[in-house]
Amino acid sequence: MQPLLSLCLIMRDESLMLHKSLTSVAPLCDEIIIVDTGSKDNSVQIAKEFTDQVYHFQWIDDFSAARNFAQSKSTGKYIMRWDGDCVLDDPIELQQLKANSFYNKEIIMAKFFAEGKDAGNAISQMMSLIYKRESFEWVSPIHNQLKYKLAGKFELDQIFNAIDTPIYHYKIGKDYRYEQTASILRKELVKDPNNSRFLLFYAMHLVFKEDYEQCVIYILRAIDNLDIADSDRLSRILEFLFICEQKMGVNTHSQYILTFEDKLKYSTRYKLLLADIAMQNNSPQALDLYLNYLKDPINKLEVDETYDPERLMFHPNYTVGMMYFIQGDLEFAKKYFQIAMQYTRNQEYQDLIRTFLNLN
Repeated sequence: MQPLLSLCLIMRDESLMLHKSLTSVAPLCDEIIIVDTGSKDNSVQIAKEFTDQVYHFQWIDDFSAARNFAQSKSTGKYIMRWDGDCVLDDPIELQQLKANSFYNKEIIMAKFFAEGKDAGNAISQMMSLIYKRESFEWVSPIHNQLKYKLAGKFELDQIFNAIDTPIYHYKIGKDYRYEQTASILRKELVKDPNNSRFLLFYAMHLVFKEDYEQCVIYILRAIDNLDIADSDRLSRILEFLFICEQKMGVNTHSQYILTFEDKLKYSTRYKLLLADIAMQNNSPQALDLYLNYLKDPINKLEVDETYDPERLMFHPNYTVGMMYFIQGDLEFAKKYFQIAMQYTRNQEYQDLIRTFLNLN
């Protein structure tokens, strides 16, 4: 009888979290396929505690090739893509979906939660978790994506109980991971120098290196090569540009960002960006612009949306609270400080807000 669910995991030097990761998810899976790409720690020994299907794949700077190799070794109707730094916090939703054969959906999206992640904020992101083995293949050597192999559209479902990625609590091994990503991106950009997706990912790598000047150059190249019909992605990239320049203490491209106002006037993320630029320029419109954003803010995770509550909810509410506090309107200041408190894990901010809330 064909297994219903095959877990496929590619790994290298994952010993820090691997046992906890596999323990959390193994009871759900009918088959476990683990592909090692060159571990020098005891990851392979840990993997063999959970399955006898542990394979070696000669690394060729291509994550999709490794994932497709793992998929080729599986026999399940569905694949669960998994990483050795993920932990399934609550299996109930997945158990129910599996009990109903995943309702024959082509793909299941899940909320992955990373506390701290790379940029320091706790974020959530919807990503593919389970998919029909015969319907999809992996493409792109880095930050790979699932490609639907069949004609027409596919049906998806979503689960929202968090899948934690606790590797981000630790610093061990991260330099290697960053440099591996950067190396692959550099090679891909030699082959395709105008690929906006790779340009943006390389810009993100430069942020981690704190090379903000080069980061801005790559962001601008990404915008120049972006399909501007994708207004959501455009507004996110412009936001990234603004934040990078904040790190540098400059506002060189604020006017450039404002040239997209007609194009992005319905973008919620861009509304927040307009408020930030007004605040940076000491414009009297800043308060009204923040309040306009907070009428209908981004306060939940959506498909393909990275939800950063520090940026999207804490920041505007805290800023409005401070503006009312400076004006002497303590009642409104406290209102927005109380909302902001719900969206930050930063202890310094929490202590500061408590100080404000205790003012008469």
